[in-house]
Amino acid sequence: MNKHSATTQTVQGLDLSGIEGNGWMAVYDGLTMAAQGLEGIAQRPQCQRQGDLNAAGKYLMTIADFLLDERRRAMEVLLERPHSDEEHVELMVKLQWLAVESNGEDMAELKRFVSDAAERRDIYVEKTFGKEARA
Repeated sequence: MNKHSATTQTVQGLDLSGIEGNGWMAVYDGLTMAAQGLEGIAQRPQCQRQGDLNAAGKYLMTIADFLLDERRRAMEVLLERPHSDEEHVELMVKLQWLAVESNGEDMAELKRFVSDAAERRDIYVEKTFGKEARA
């Protein structure tokens, strides 16, 4: 049993436990783009009544909010995963999420994470390509 199983699955089919590497980038980008698309459509005249959202607009915004909540859940699951030297892509997605969430306020945490990510990337490059590639 996956040790993250309690946090990786809420609804049948929304299981995050098997996602690795570039899959996390796809999850982050897919959920972000889908939510932004729905938010944009909700601003169209068909979804407005006298400057406020009508029922269609509210429905679309509710789905967009769900997608953003799901993105947050996915990123929290990713952040709980231990760092791996081989999964530098996961580190980059974690960094992207932390930057979005920090809103420029917790720069010390971002700096620590960037330093850790750079060190792990260097270890990965050295293991994969040799010391001479680490420059």
